[in-house]
Amino acid sequence: MKTNITTLLLALAIFAGGMNFPVAADVPHNISAATQLTPGSDNSRQEYALDGAVNDLTLSNDAAARQHARELLQSTLAATTDNPTRAFLLTELNKLATSADFPLYRTLLADPYLGQTALKGLCTMKGIDAEAVRLVNKSRVPDARLAYIAYYRRLPGVEKQLLKWAKSADKAAAAAAVNALAVCGSAKSIATLREADTDAYLQLLANLGADKNVMAEAEKLLASDNSALRCAGLKLLMANGGVDSARIRTILSDNDPALRATLLGNLPATAQQQIADAYPAATDAARVDILNWLGDNHVEAQKNLICTAVASQSAPVACAAIEAAGKIGGNDALSAIIGRMGDSATANAARYALQCFNGDISAGILGALGSDNPLTLGNALALASERRMRDAYPAAIRLASSADAGVAAAAVKALAGVSAPDNFPQLAAMLREAAPDRIDDTRNAAAASIASLDAASRLSIIKAGMEGYAEPWRFYPMLAHTNTPEAVAIISEGYKTAPEGAVDAMLMVSAPAAIEPVFALASDEKAPRRDDLIRHYTRLVSATDDDHAQKYTRLGRAFELTPGDDALRELVAALGKLPTGESLKCTARYLDNDATAATAAWSASAILKANPALLADADNRATAQKAIDRFLVEKEKGNADAGYAADMLRGLLNQGPTR
Repeated sequence: MKTNITTLLLALAIFAGGMNFPVAADVPHNISAATQLTPGSDNSRQEYALDGAVNDLTLSNDAAARQHARELLQSTLAATTDNPTRAFLLTELNKLATSADFPLYRTLLADPYLGQTALKGLCTMKGIDAEAVRLVNKSRVPDARLAYIAYYRRLPGVEKQLLKWAKSADKAAAAAAVNALAVCGSAKSIATLREADTDAYLQLLANLGADKNVMAEAEKLLASDNSALRCAGLKLLMANGGVDSARIRTILSDNDPALRATLLGNLPATAQQQIADAYPAATDAARVDILNWLGDNHVEAQKNLICTAVASQSAPVACAAIEAAGKIGGNDALSAIIGRMGDSATANAARYALQCFNGDISAGILGALGSDNPLTLGNALALASERRMRDAYPAAIRLASSADAGVAAAAVKALAGVSAPDNFPQLAAMLREAAPDRIDDTRNAAAASIASLDAASRLSIIKAGMEGYAEPWRFYPMLAHTNTPEAVAIISEGYKTAPEGAVDAMLMVSAPAAIEPVFALASDEKAPRRDDLIRHYTRLVSATDDDHAQKYTRLGRAFELTPGDDALRELVAALGKLPTGESLKCTARYLDNDATAATAAWSASAILKANPALLADADNRATAQKAIDRFLVEKEKGNADAGYAADMLRGLLNQGPTR
């Protein structure tokens, strides 16, 4: 603690008079800077040190040290005329002040510069409530600062004075008095605050609690035409036990949704019977609120009410009941919800409720798959697929041949979620016969049925399924996803008879085995999606573990295929990941092409950043400058990153050529 007191002494002496004191040996170096403080100058470093010393004292149990520090701060404050310094010193004193400092603070409260800082100290100073009460009550004029002290400290015994101030012509003092009465007033303040400020009035009523006057005011508020005030009145009544069954029924039949929400939002779960009793006489809007409350609180005891409401002719009521039934769960709820899946007004609510249903819905869904309602079937199929219900496969395969086009389409789509490996032969047969608009969904179903198997097994099964088929291209995407060399070979061979299907499938292969076959397809000038093939080739090459030289050789071949602009930019971008002289020289050729210049600049910068030794070559330095010029063009277009890239290249150039 000696260090703190010494630091304070040194710092405060400088605050007071700007003198230089010798620094004690035990004063830390970072604090000794306080001896350099000069009033009117930037003393942030010194103030930081002094603040740290005071903060240490606030955590200390050394009463003598704290007392000594308080005296130092007070004497220094008295000797200082620089207002910013005075404010800082008083802020520090606030941290250590005791009730003994009350007279000083009472005086400073009137100081035009320090008054606000003194106010903060009086609000937090311990053991001064009695003195503060006397200070407020003895004031001859309304005083906003004194009213604020009453507010902050919740002072007792000042209500009479504050009531006078609340009617003062001094608007600041009147407003502060009203706020203070809200937290330390009694029932005597109700009338004044009612007229003065609604928020303060409501806060006072809340603070007073179960008072007859409060209950009377709450009833008045509840009878208001203002919804917000009605809600406030209801909250007061509920907080003080003034809401019985009759009141609940009355409010739940009210047309004010905010009032109903206030009631339901503040009622305990134990009020479930009272709420249920109010349901029959409630409006549809109120019934929705009641059902939502029953569902949110999982009130199983009212399951019958909820399930009955599911059948309501009112769509909003039925939807609310459906949601509540889903949250509660049980066979009755499940049956009730499934019964509404075929009604367009409630189908979406029913489907969502079943997606989130509290329990197993499998039996109900399987039963619904025997319905003759197309909407019910569509929703049941979707849910069966989402839940991966293998038992639903027979129904789904049957419904895939439905005369109803919508049902048939939903069934084919659902097959992807309900099929297993032993279903593949049947699904493969469906794929061979599928209409053009059903090919994708049927193929997805077939692929999903064997998705759990390893690549070799899938390849074998798919080959068997397409054997002898005149349009094997329908199976090519499944082959592609095995990423096996044999699959690539089959697809490549298939290009001869079904070029579009083969190309589409080859673009799905991610294995290195596809690199050469993809290049071979791209080399055909008549190939469908030729630029896509070149781009795919670029990505496959870039993804290999080949060294830079090997990748460059492979990518170089693609430039000879005269790719379109998009494919060409992707090739140039790929060069940027190869920090070699060959890649840089190739990139340089595309700096003069408007379609590729920006991409080439980025690639050149990436290469040179990774391999700055290349700048020893004069041609490469010229390339760097051309890249800079392009970046400046891009910067003018609004690309800030281009400016940073230009700066990076300038920095590399300024370092000079290195070998």
